[in-house]
Amino acid sequence: MPCSHCEPWRLDDVASTLAAVDRQVPLVAGSTYIAVFDLMGALVGARRLADDVPERTGHPPGTSAIRSAVTALIGDDIGPLPPDYVTHLVRCRDGYVVWAPDDPAWGYALIYGVQMMNTYVGEVIVVTPHGWTMGRGRAAGRLPTLSNLSPAGNVVPLRPPSPGGP
Repeated sequence: MPCSHCEPWRLDDVASTLAAVDRQVPLVAGSTYIAVFDLMGALVGARRLADDVPERTGHPPGTSAIRSAVTALIGDDIGPLPPDYVTHLVRCRDGYVVWAPDDPAWGYALIYGVQMMNTYVGEVIVVTPHGWTMGRGRAAGRLPTLSNLSPAGNVVPLRPPSPGGP
């Protein structure tokens, strides 16, 4: 059975992870965040990714923004030893708790963004008003949601269609 000290990128408690990130940077729908944890599971820092960072040719969108955010948190020195950190990506979006077509691209951006840095590649966690899901771990849950993580007003709730049309 896998263990967190054998596989430091494994997330056993997603709710606590999301709560820790939200305490540092409020999670807002339509935004993407980087969260760096030490190997004991303590949050080192979290950053909202910039939307307007240009990419080098051949890299997935978001790669440069991820690299910049992680470098700001832990520097860019890799050294000769195994990594000291784990970096997770948190996507906050509207919609249901399903893997959207662009979510895998964020996983590749995370891999490219932290390669050759002092961090393991963690999970891509998608949080919606209906719950959360992860890519690699294939786990999902109803709580927490964006609505109960974020301060009031950050999430526009889904509204059922009106009987007369939009």
